[in-house]
Amino acid sequence: LQSILDKHNSKPILLFENLTNPNTKKIAYQSLKPFSGIYMIVNLVTGEYYVGSAITGNLYMRFHKHLFSLTGNKRVANAVNKYGLSQFAFLVLEIVPQENKIDSTLLLNREDHYLQTLKPQYNIAPLASNSIGWKHSEESLGKMRENYSEERRERVGNINKGKTLSQETRELIRKAALLR
Repeated sequence: LQSILDKHNSKPILLFENLTNPNTKKIAYQSLKPFSGIYMIVNLVTGEYYVGSAITGNLYMRFHKHLFSLTGNKRVANAVNKYGLSQFAFLVLEIVPQENKIDSTLLLNREDHYLQTLKPQYNIAPLASNSIGWKHSEESLGKMRENYSEERRERVGNINKGKTLSQETRELIRKAALLR
């Protein structure tokens, strides 16, 4: 890891290794929760990496999605499956203050800076917040079309037709709606 950091003259603010240790996940949760910033996920075997950003309160969520639930980035997910979670590190490169959760302009500008200077191999989109330059494969396009077919919509719509909810379930739904 140190050679990768030295190569890019990077000095992370926070660094999480040994990701298979449950305590690492707990410490990451406590440490990442209050911040917004730019993060990097590094494959310790190949030296390849991913750069991303997260608004205030979402750094831990990105950490978890990319490395544990494997739903953040397909390339990272495939690499975690291939090399194992123990071969990855999660780094916070920069804390980026946010005035509010709605305006993330500064955050995206900083992410763009890192994308352009570090040229991460796992990133799909060349710029923050868009997918310009990314073309879906014909297979992916076919799956997306299938997902939005009229047949599928009808099948999903029929799942709960004709079912009645218990009074207890109705009350829980009502209480949840009132809390929104």
